[in-house]
Amino acid sequence: MSLFNIGLSGLNSAAAGMSVTGQNINGMNVAGYTRKDIIQQTLYPQSAGYGYPGNGVQVTDVRRVYDGFLNKQVQTATSASNYYSSKLSYLNQLDSTLANSSTGVSSQLQTFFSAIQTLATDPNSVPSRQAMLDQASSMVNSFKAANDRIEELRSGVNTEVKSSVTQINALAKQIASLNQQISQLWQGDTQQPLDLIDQRDQAITELNKYVKASSVPSDSGKVNVFIGSGQSMVLGGTPFELQVMPGSGKDLQIGYKDGSPLPSDLLTGGSLGGALSVRKTLVQSQEELGATALGMAINFNNQQKAGLDKNGAQGTDMFTLNFNFPPWSAATPAANAALLDSYSKTFANGGMDDATRSAFESDAINALSLAITQPDKIAAASPLKATGTTGAATVSATSISRATAQDNTLADDLMAGTASLTINYTATGLSISAPAAYSGYTVVARPGVTGGYKIMSNGTPPEETGVNLTMNGTLAGGGTFQLGKNTSFTEKADNSNLLEFTNLQTANLVQGTNGSATGTMTLQGALGQTVTSVGSITNETKVMNDAQTNSLKQVTLARESVSGVNLDEETINLLKYQQAYQASGKVIQTAGTLFDTILNAVGG
Repeated sequence: MSLFNIGLSGLNSAAAGMSVTGQNINGMNVAGYTRKDIIQQTLYPQSAGYGYPGNGVQVTDVRRVYDGFLNKQVQTATSASNYYSSKLSYLNQLDSTLANSSTGVSSQLQTFFSAIQTLATDPNSVPSRQAMLDQASSMVNSFKAANDRIEELRSGVNTEVKSSVTQINALAKQIASLNQQISQLWQGDTQQPLDLIDQRDQAITELNKYVKASSVPSDSGKVNVFIGSGQSMVLGGTPFELQVMPGSGKDLQIGYKDGSPLPSDLLTGGSLGGALSVRKTLVQSQEELGATALGMAINFNNQQKAGLDKNGAQGTDMFTLNFNFPPWSAATPAANAALLDSYSKTFANGGMDDATRSAFESDAINALSLAITQPDKIAAASPLKATGTTGAATVSATSISRATAQDNTLADDLMAGTASLTINYTATGLSISAPAAYSGYTVVARPGVTGGYKIMSNGTPPEETGVNLTMNGTLAGGGTFQLGKNTSFTEKADNSNLLEFTNLQTANLVQGTNGSATGTMTLQGALGQTVTSVGSITNETKVMNDAQTNSLKQVTLARESVSGVNLDEETINLLKYQQAYQASGKVIQTAGTLFDTILNAVGG
């Protein structure tokens, strides 16, 4: 080849190098742009008689400086980082709501019990009675505030589900369109539409911000994209669009536009996966708070009705549980009572199944309110009274403990006045001599109460009746008394039922998942379990979020060190190609001069 052609080939190659370098400089701030480089090779040599001096060079391809492994790592780290970031944003709000030391449910519950203890020292005090009601109202409000915050967070998850599905569908369409464009320009392993491939890789990385996404090469340069645990999102040029559809209760779920739903557990990774994952914690926390509220309200109501108020009337419900809203629609007190009765039983004994129980607990705080507002309605006194006492000992206090009762028959009969017990005492203890229906019942010591006794049923095994009494004086000389309904209420300073209220603080009132009729946790224990569980999950998520954020930074830097544009390097390349272009021009100029010399010699 002539010197002119050799210079021309160098000129063209240098021009291509400057074009690619210029594109790198322009594309350095474009998200997902991958540095490009030209591939040059010498032309096929021809013999010049004295050897093979060469025929110049040519540009055979423009390639991406690209590491597929690092790009996959960036996409995976993007998915994980956004997953934990999204999850943590919800958990931080939930944790701060539940663990608040001043306005949280736990602190308000403790203050409520403190108000009861203060009133127990002076049951006649109207200010103390009002203070107890005020604290009861504050406690109810704290339950509702926590429940409202959880509702807001669950609504926030639904909003994120909607917006994420919109973004995912848009990215799926973009990837499918890019697949089509790449396929039309595809020429095999060389001369690929590199900028379009960059755009597609970036779209897949963007998709990983919302949900875990992976790609598998297909024919003609296309890729198939799968999300979550392998659900199809893009196959070639066809996107599989998602839609939002009603789910269980208040929560939205996701499915394909053909109507088939996708289980939330399959949509992992990304901000959407994080939101769907935290939904379980939100629902569980709401159910646990609801179970605590139910345990509190039901047992306080039962105990309130097992006492007499300041006017000597039997106590009425302290709290209202009104489920007159969908899906319960309990429009009457009887309907509400039937729901609460079903809740108190196991499924095997005609109670709610697990799904219904969970939904009932989730809605419980919406049904909760304070029922009494007048201080004199607090039932501080006992509904029972000992009369006709003989002997040296006396009955100083009586009460009915509804929280511990397993058989309410005796307590109900005594309160209704349909039964009155004749109880004998001797140095060896107490026994019931009449009526015959209860003569088989036993009177045993009540642990933790000086001079305290409780009556047990005649069942096998014996069960708690909830009927309690306290003896003063010596039992050695023997004696008897009648225990029945308090029909002549004069003891304004009687705090017997208030003391039973305080005992609720340490009683197991909150039901477990088995739906047993008796509780398995105290009120503070249940709240503590919820707060601890959320706090533990929050701390674990924070650690993982920090780790994944750091991991994303590291793999991004690693990818950029290979594929990113370095302005200093590109400036050097530009000068290199410029000099090569000028030198090639000089070769062409020299070839022209030599040609002119030949022409002049021949013509001269």
